[in-house]
Amino acid sequence: MKNRTIAIALLILSCIMCAVSFILLPDTVVTQISLSSSDAATLPKLFAIAIPTLFSAGGSLYSIFSKDTSNKPLIISAVGIAVFIIMLAVNL
Repeated sequence: MKNRTIAIALLILSCIMCAVSFILLPDTVVTQISLSSSDAATLPKLFAIAIPTLFSAGGSLYSIFSKDTSNKPLIISAVGIAVFIIMLAVNL
């Protein structure tokens, strides 16, 4: 029951981060930075937002609907949220 509550909270946070990222990020998002602090790789906004959304929402949904009590899906979901935070910090 505790894992399900955490998974629901992470799913809601994932949806909020997706909406905030869509509003705040520029049309081209920096996804990699080289050692000289220049852009190494960029992606269109929709692809850049879709990747962490799939990780965070997928991990949360698997944890909600699975009978397994493992914390691995929650960790994957938390990594997706962390990617959102890093992406916003780098691009804003």
